[in-house]
Amino acid sequence: MDIQINSYPINIELENEKKIADVISSVSRWAQERDFIFVEALIDDVSYPVDQVPDLGIEKVERVNCIVQSKADAVISSIEEAMRYADRVVKFAASPDSGNGSGLDQARALEGGAAWIVEMVSSVLFLLGAEPSQVPSGDRDLAGLMEDLKELAGRAAKITENEIKHLADRAAALFAEMNNVFRTIMLSENLKNLVIQSLDSPDALIDGIMEIKSSLPSQVENLLLAAGDYGAGRDAEASEKLQSFVDFVFRYTRTCYQAAPVFQVDLGAIAVDGVSLDDKNRAIQNLLIEMHGALENNDIISLSDIMEYELKPALENLEDYVDLLIEKIRS
Repeated sequence: MDIQINSYPINIELENEKKIADVISSVSRWAQERDFIFVEALIDDVSYPVDQVPDLGIEKVERVNCIVQSKADAVISSIEEAMRYADRVVKFAASPDSGNGSGLDQARALEGGAAWIVEMVSSVLFLLGAEPSQVPSGDRDLAGLMEDLKELAGRAAKITENEIKHLADRAAALFAEMNNVFRTIMLSENLKNLVIQSLDSPDALIDGIMEIKSSLPSQVENLLLAAGDYGAGRDAEASEKLQSFVDFVFRYTRTCYQAAPVFQVDLGAIAVDGVSLDDKNRAIQNLLIEMHGALENNDIISLSDIMEYELKPALENLEDYVDLLIEKIRS
């Protein structure tokens, strides 16, 4: 059986482990000893929560990929995901479709979305060692905003057609406020200290940024080659190139969001042609999500179009952003 940590094979001798649950327990202990968070287990490419792995003997499994994160990575990735969701809520509020029922479905979905945000924020603050009452949000604190989000979830559960616009406006205001709080957290001393604990040194972070800049041209070329391979039916070669590119984007976004608290750099203040680095990164992430959807639907034409005509143009001035980020750090 092949055992991996974050898709990288590791050499581990199985002794008393007879079932997959035993392997997961061993990796969990390994992660806890290093202050990591064991996020999920991919068992033969099927995702399972760590505490809900199937009751299988190790002889029935070919590969276990254990996804672990540092606490800082867990906080940053959670905030990134929450900010993308908040953007979708604000977009929905701008034109809630109440004509064919889809608007009502989306409004009711806010019940789960708002509850998830509250739960996620509570987990993030726990990892940061902070309380909601300690985090400012305009002229109040985060505790008040979280209570309003809980109230919003309750209203969404009972929403009627006539109330969609009012609920959407309220949701847009609360989620826009939540995004401002997230930006505050990203620049907080709490997150800075958590990130530094997961780094060898700030110098390693700077070296990572320089490596990203030097790799960018070849990765853009890699993206175009992958699009060509998909168009020519060479799916295996395309998939390998695309995975390399996705890994690069992960390293890039992780480095950006680590640099923000460590060097006190506001990604929203770094802009090229009026578009902030914060918005640029989220646009790239949204395109990756669209690509993933196209792959799941085996829609190779849409996948290739996104890669060649949307993602490539989005990357063309990324080096300018990286240069500005380096300049900010050095200043």
